[in-house]
Formats: sequence, structure tokens, C-alpha cells
Amino acid sequence: MHTLKATASSSLSLAQDNYIYSIASSSPGSFAAIASDDSLRVFDAASLGHVSVVAADAHKGVTSLKSYDAGQQLLATGGRDGRVKLWDLRNGKRSAVVEVETSRDAPVLSIACCPATNSLVAGTELVSSQAVVAFWDVRSPGQSRLQYVESHNDDVTELQYHPTRNNIVLSGSTDGLVNVYNTNITDEDEALVQVINHGSVHHAGFLSERTIYALSHDEVFSIHPATDPEEEAQEPNPVQFGDLRQPLGCEYIAQLCVGSQGPYVAAGHKMS
Repeated sequence: MHTLKATASSSLSLAQDNYIYSIASSSPGSFAAIASDDSLRVFDAASLGHVSVVAADAHKGVTSLKSYDAGQQLLATGGRDGRVKLWDLRNGKRSAVVEVETSRDAPVLSIACCPATNSLVAGTELVSSQAVVAFWDVRSPGQSRLQYVESHNDDVTELQYHPTRNNIVLSGSTDGLVNVYNTNITDEDEALVQVINHGSVHHAGFLSERTIYALSHDEVFSIHPATDPEEEAQEPNPVQFGDLRQPLGCEYIAQLCVGSQGPYVAAGHKMS
């Protein structure tokens, strides 16, 4: 286990007692962040300086941030106001260029993006016994083009596209399930190509084209083969690591990240 040494530190000009929810790449050499004051900010990746507030009130309860296309300086955000917004950092405006709404304004807890298919995806909180995975085409954002409404029965906390197949999307939920869908199929039962029962999902995603990881809210970690319904070969058993806190000597798991040298687990301790 490697202990990282800080090379820079910044509050990103946030007022005291506010904190950062999420960070994503916004353009080459820059990051974006959402914070508990509902702001969306961009800043220099190397120095953590040159902070610019893109939106002081991005959402009424911002929850999610993803890079839509860092090369084109496009960001996506989601919020408890039931909105998903697309921001173009090149136009200098302080308003979103695309805004979509969930049905019944269900709070958005997770988002995913696929610029190759012009897609935004949102996972919602459980509202009226329904937690939804909804898809929009950013070119016609007036209504969703696809919704999966029965595959989860609790908050959808994670969404991710397959690294090479733009029609494959993964979702994770506090109902304990990690689902994988073929979005070329509109019938929800037929679209669901794999279900993993892991426990309340904090994070989940693709480690590679054929490997899925899941991390629960109580820090239990596992790795699973991504099944292919067109192949009859028996898949290997999943690898169950259990609670990672004791073997890693940490208090919490922040995220699993994929870097140039492969995947790694980011873990930490609370400030004393």
C-alpha cells in the first residue's frame, strides 16, 4: 500500500464548512468540482489554482458530476432537483446548454455519458416504489428515449458505460444489485444481460472489457467476470475480497481508479 504525498492544496475558494462532492476532468490540464454549496467550479490540475465558478447554483442539490467530453470541454451534472445538465465551458456562459428532466422530478443520484451516441443517462432515487435508469439523446432532450423502471427497487447509486461497447451500460443500487443492460433492446427483461448480487452498491464499474468490480457501502469488494449471453462457455467464479478496511489498514474506501499502470484502490482515514 502506497501513501500519497500532497503536492498542492486548495479550498477552491469555497466558503468555510462547505465540502467537495466530486471531481472530474474538464479539459486538458483542468479539473471540475461540485460542492455542497451547489456550485460547479473549474481549476488548474497542477496548481489547484485559477479557480473559476461556472455556476454558483448548478442544481437545487447537486449530486453528480461526469466529464461528457473533456477534449471538447463538456461537463454533465445531476441533482436532487430531477435535472441533468450539460455545460459547455467554451462559450463563457454561466448556464447549461442542455437540460433534461426525470419523470416526476425524481432526484438524480448518478449519471453517465457517451458522446459517441450523444447520450446522457441518469439513475434516480426511489420515488413511489420506482427507481429509474433513464436515457436521453442530447440532440432531442425534450423527452427520454429509453427508461428501465423495474430492474432496481432502491436508489440507483452508480452508472457506467462499457469501455468499448457503447450499447452496454452498468448500473448499481442500494438494493444490492449490479445490472448490465444491452441498450439496443427496449424490452427491459430482455435488455438485462447480467445481474450481480453484491450488497448495497457504493461504486461499481468495468475494470476491463470482461471484468466488473463492485464496492459496497460497508467496504466489501468483489470482482466478477462480465458474462456474454452469446457464449456458452462457463465463466470463472467471482473473486470475493470481503471488507477491505482491515487488510488495507484504512477507515474507508474512496473509489477504485484505473490508471496508466492498471486499477488501484484509493483508501483513506478520517481527519482526527
